[in-house]
Amino acid sequence: MVSSDYMIRDLVKTHDLIVGAVFGARCQGAETDHARYAEDDAPGTVLVDVAVDQGGCIETCKPTTHEDPTYIIDDVVHYCVANMPGAVPYTSTLALTNATLPYCIKLAGQG
Repeated sequence: MVSSDYMIRDLVKTHDLIVGAVFGARCQGAETDHARYAEDDAPGTVLVDVAVDQGGCIETCKPTTHEDPTYIIDDVVHYCVANMPGAVPYTSTLALTNATLPYCIKLAGQG
């Protein structure tokens, strides 16, 4: 399905875990668009904002740390640890390499 405000608003009503991973690729350090709206969250929902380093993609998120990773707003748990991959550098490097290597091979094969 295509990501849109309508689809997100519809899905959050029936899902307990929402992972926001929208990255602001306009330029380095650019903030992402906020794709989530607090009024749509059901109590007990857990929100994870992987893009919190770039300003976040969930409007109620703010950067947290591993020492104090969560906070609650209106019965919705927020997990917004900045630089999540930094906690598992070896694993995150393998994941990034596996995701990008096919593109590198394809580019290299084109001269």
